Amino acid sequence: MIFFTIKKLLTAILIPPGIFIITFFFISFFVKSKKIKVLSFGMTMLFYLLSITPVKDALITPLEHTYNQPKGFLNANAIVVLGGGYYKNGNLSGETVKRLLAGIYLSYKTKIPLILSGVDIKYLPKNTPIVKILDAVDVGNIYEDVKSKDTIQNAAQSYKICTRYINPQCSSIILVTSAYHMPRAKMLFDNFFKNVIPYPVDYKEDLRYNLRSFLPNMSDLENSTKAIREYLGIVYYFILLKVF
Repeated sequence: MIFFTIKKLLTAILIPPGIFIITFFFISFFVKSKKIKVLSFGMTMLFYLLSITPVKDALITPLEHTYNQPKGFLNANAIVVLGGGYYKNGNLSGETVKRLLAGIYLSYKTKIPLILSGVDIKYLPKNTPIVKILDAVDVGNIYEDVKSKDTIQNAAQSYKICTRYINPQCSSIILVTSAYHMPRAKMLFDNFFKNVIPYPVDYKEDLRYNLRSFLPNMSDLENSTKAIREYLGIVYYFILLKVF
């Protein structure tokens, strides 16, 4: 047990972000410049706090708890699934896969048409699990939006697809995206659709902690960064929509 603990501690220290935290920490002690000392210590604390699970949860949980998954029968003109990015080799990111699986499940259960916004599955290899699932299950019609680069474009393109190909009076959708992304996504989609039913997935909160929860790790740093980006995006679009 002690060797396992030592291994985890060394891993947290020697790989990013731990190595950066240690570097800034030593700089804050050994440099003579007071300004650099203060800056380095500040960077140490910032990197450390953003890289541990309790702080990540404090940032991301309010976003994820804004909306709950709806219960019971769902009805809408379309199901809109927002993409969560790709890797350079063309494979879908983990977030995209989780969102897609939820959208496929909903379309399978309801036979409501599926709009994949920011997701391009046409060029995925036939042996990709997502392609196999789509081939195996009976879902509603699938429409792809490959033009969108951000969430507001997702909303505009989804509305265009829905009114052009599904229902000219398209006003109601089920919106599928990661739970932390849902508040900003719904705020933007509300400007195009009268009724947006949030269906959050891909929850990232932990809320159960042990000693390892206080060791810095890249996953928590990444999720803390995502949460901060969402807060900034919400403020930005709130101001933008109020002004224009």
